[in-house]
Amino acid sequence: EEKEEETGTGTGTGTATATAYDGLLGALSKANLIAQGAEARIYCLEFMGRRALMKERFAKKYRHPDLDQKIRYRRTMAEVRAISKCRKLGLDAPVILYVDYIRSAIVMEEINAQTVRDVLFNMEEKAKEKNESIVTEEAIDLMKNLGKAIAAIHNGGMVHGDLTTSNFLLRNDTKTLVVIDFGLSYVSRLVEDLAVDLYVLERAFISTHPRSETLFKKVLNAYNQNMKISSRVLTKLKDVRARGRKRDMVG
Repeated sequence: EEKEEETGTGTGTGTATATAYDGLLGALSKANLIAQGAEARIYCLEFMGRRALMKERFAKKYRHPDLDQKIRYRRTMAEVRAISKCRKLGLDAPVILYVDYIRSAIVMEEINAQTVRDVLFNMEEKAKEKNESIVTEEAIDLMKNLGKAIAAIHNGGMVHGDLTTSNFLLRNDTKTLVVIDFGLSYVSRLVEDLAVDLYVLERAFISTHPRSETLFKKVLNAYNQNMKISSRVLTKLKDVRARGRKRDMVG
């Protein structure tokens, strides 16, 4: 069975895995819930002597217990594989410390960073105070890196599934971009799927950063320069946009 970086998984055997499992049980008693979404809870804890985060998919009572366990297991495994693949592609993604497939939990490094969403909010606020454009050299570099990261994900045959500025972090020390939250990711090289992935990000920009249309174009420019079949994907993106506008009109 393939093992993740630094530790094994909850389904593994051996002293190292047993020690990690015992460490997780001890850490859970002191864990702090910091966020909750529709599918999972995020805890802050200390694991094996280091600060970490744990993403745990909780059971859904409306599903049959056996089906629920299978769904959570498969989604956890898919997310672990996606994170590992991203790191193999050379992208910065959280280091996985331990995986407990029985409780559908992933323990990963705690990253000292800001979301790109918050970084852009700060840039927008400064630009507003100075009555200047948000399109600064710093903002352009950030958007270029965003486009390059998405291109790398797509070149690797993956769809992120939830591209938003909240799912990219900017490390406070190295200022490198970190891709997070692969809960909806899947393997695909279909042009339609890649275009929809970009459309999700575009809609996120429009709703969350309404003054940043120019910045999103920088993301697409970088994507175009780094993605192998970018011309096909960007052409399909136009079709996806048209369908989206039609849905909005129909309601």
